[in-house]
Amino acid sequence: MVKRVDPFILGDYFHIFNRGVNRSYIFFEEENVHFFLRRLRKYVVGRTAKLIAYVLMPNHYHLLLQICDKQFSQSMQRISISYTKAINERYGRSGPLFEGAFKARRVTGDEDLLNLSRYIHLNPKMAGLVERPEDWEFSSLGDYLGKNKQDFLDKKTLLQYFQLNGEKDYSGAIERYKKFIETEGPNFFETDWIID
Repeated sequence: MVKRVDPFILGDYFHIFNRGVNRSYIFFEEENVHFFLRRLRKYVVGRTAKLIAYVLMPNHYHLLLQICDKQFSQSMQRISISYTKAINERYGRSGPLFEGAFKARRVTGDEDLLNLSRYIHLNPKMAGLVERPEDWEFSSLGDYLGKNKQDFLDKKTLLQYFQLNGEKDYSGAIERYKKFIETEGPNFFETDWIID
């Protein structure tokens, strides 16, 4: 498993992920997901990082972020602590919820950035939770395809790669991104930094 990268380099993109202790659930009901997203927005998005893509699975999460403040790591720790306390209180449990500190992997270039976004958005389909990745409600793919309207997601970072010269909006880029998601890509599920 990848060890956390420290310090985070301002302006760089990172894959941030973690899972539940013993691969146990971290999200037990829909309200848990919304609470986690509210915490993410409160502590991280627009403060210490830009959120490019995410997926929240029953027992783990993946975030694709661009770091923009030195306090990023502390912000993620606040989310973990706050979320764990809330879950423990709500469900009468105690002890850690996550399998240690969050993991981080620096994105190494444009191709890595695009393929990681595909991996994140395909995660629910590959786990057998949905037939079509856009049907998973707790993912940023719905935002990219116009199904959801999250105002805290930076969609331009990915869509600019799919926008053709002269296009005045992102409608064509959205369609091309959808096709990119649906095409065969690198098999991330056989690498050592992926969690299930």
